[in-house]
Amino acid sequence: MWTSCPLKETPPVQEKQDIKQDFEQDFKKPGLFAIIEAQNISSRAKTGINKLYTSFGSERLFGREDVMTVLNITKSPASELIKKMYGLGLTERITGAGKGKYRFITKREE
Repeated sequence: MWTSCPLKETPPVQEKQDIKQDFEQDFKKPGLFAIIEAQNISSRAKTGINKLYTSFGSERLFGREDVMTVLNITKSPASELIKKMYGLGLTERITGAGKGKYRFITKREE
């Protein structure tokens, strides 16, 4: 006779909804969201930044290939968006993790 064995509960994984809330909280802080609004960034760029933050959060590193994959764009627009985010202070370069790696900055000292 077969008996059912209890399934182990897996720890909750951070869902995309949680990441979206993190994005909204981080970018509503003075500084980050204000930077995006003050610079008159196109809605397409804002959407791209949102998608990238949703995919990588503030902890994961990303490079041009990652941006190309997530946004389904080519090298040139991916590089331009990375430069724009870096120039606005939304991302920081990471050394020692390979060439061209970045991550979002969520805590700003003002």
